[in-house]
Amino acid sequence: MGKTYEERLAQYKVDLAAFEAQHPAYCRKCGGTGVVVSYESHEFWGAHVSERVEDVCPSCVGDGKCPLCGAEIPEELYEMPNKPRCPVCGWEDGKADQPVAPEPPDPY
Repeated sequence: MGKTYEERLAQYKVDLAAFEAQHPAYCRKCGGTGVVVSYESHEFWGAHVSERVEDVCPSCVGDGKCPLCGAEIPEELYEMPNKPRCPVCGWEDGKADQPVAPEPPDPY
């Protein structure tokens, strides 16, 4: 049998505290990813389908700030052919192996 919700919640709190200790200025809206996720419902051949939509986080990257450390990302870095990269902590838009805040456990 797997862990109970209370055990998963306790582990989440430990993991979140460790992440926040390393990245105290991370964006709370996107969890340090630079992306916010929403879902849109569409009808497809008579069935409702949920589509995952990813947008730039308006609280950090959309405001010219690094989602991981909060530093300003100079506008000229957005105009480069590569994705933006934070000159302070090295966060890079779209890079897969970056630290992100843990997600709270599902109570079900």
